[in-house]
Amino acid sequence: SEAGIRASQITSFSFSGSSQPDDLSGTEKSKDIPGINVYPFNMQLQNIPYATLLTFLKQTETNERIVQVSNVQITPDKASSGFLSSVSLSMKAYIKP
Repeated sequence: SEAGIRASQITSFSFSGSSQPDDLSGTEKSKDIPGINVYPFNMQLQNIPYATLLTFLKQTETNERIVQVSNVQITPDKASSGFLSSVSLSMKAYIKP
């Protein structure tokens, strides 16, 4: 919400594991950082301004939690300049168990 994204604009939020998000069963051991687990997840947004996406990415980068965006797929809105029809984000949260 701090980036200006309403809950209705989040069309999908899924974790790679089949368990609850607070369960470490969906994590993978980091190959690069010993003692750290990686929790991959995906988020899909719809009908947001491009500037809102930039704000969201900046806030993700400066967040106190370590979250990495590993892939972004953007579909521009052909009818409205500066708007995005959909955005798919593949992300990873780093967790110390």
